[in-house]
Amino acid sequence: MHSLRHTLASKLLEKETPLSVISDILGHTDPDSTKVYLKVDLGKLRECALDLEEGNGDV
Repeated sequence: MHSLRHTLASKLLEKETPLSVISDILGHTDPDSTKVYLKVDLGKLRECALDLEEGNGDV
């Protein structure tokens, strides 16, 4: 059952479904419970990653 829920959440994230909607679909009472599925959205994670070449200036 866990893998089905995880797959559903992953597919919904791929289609850019808002996290609050995914939370409702999965029946989570606490929206923070849905955040564990964010780690599977590699495309969005790449958008958030820092560019190491860009950050190599004076720190």
